[in-house]
Amino acid sequence: MGGNARRTLALTACAVALPIAACGGAKQDADEPSGNFTLDVTRASFPKQQRLARTAKLSIVVRNVGNDKVPDVAVTLRSGGGVSTSGTGAQGQGLDAFSYRSASPGLQDPSRPIWIVDRGPRQVMGQGPGGGATAYVGTWALGPLAPGQTKTFDWDVTPVRAGSYSVGWIVSAGLNGNAKAKLRNGGIPRGGFRVSINGTPEQARVTESGQIVNQP
Repeated sequence: MGGNARRTLALTACAVALPIAACGGAKQDADEPSGNFTLDVTRASFPKQQRLARTAKLSIVVRNVGNDKVPDVAVTLRSGGGVSTSGTGAQGQGLDAFSYRSASPGLQDPSRPIWIVDRGPRQVMGQGPGGGATAYVGTWALGPLAPGQTKTFDWDVTPVRAGSYSVGWIVSAGLNGNAKAKLRNGGIPRGGFRVSINGTPEQARVTESGQIVNQP
């Protein structure tokens, strides 16, 4: 085998190995400590009844109840969470919690929104919408979490598709899998919401003073 061919094979092997370790260097997750970190989810809320075009808030509050600092507390959202997803065109349990996969033929991208994310969790105030977003689909991280401290993950979303859906969530102590989030009882901090979106738009009326009031 010629020298060029051998170099090509070596580069190909390096590219395949990159997700696990950098060629000739340390693993990408070498800086994330290994071990279990004890967390508690003090609040997890998302309105069960929602209406088209009316903003709703999904909120998950995580507290470090252990003795060690959490490397990078994160929350991943997925469709599912142990409850069914239904509605015209919905195809089972997708990956993106705020979207569904359309069965319509000919679509280049079958992913269609259920909710529009107006604002995601922000790691630093003033950092802009979605400052806590990561390279992982559906995962937001808010950085280290000291013992006794809390982090609040808030999403402001607007429903754009009627139907019944589910959103599952899971809390992580890091992004690379070395740091494990655990509850006091040893379980994984996770849960889910069942949500119904009403397809009837709100009715509005104007009061004598000129104020616009939304009516159910």
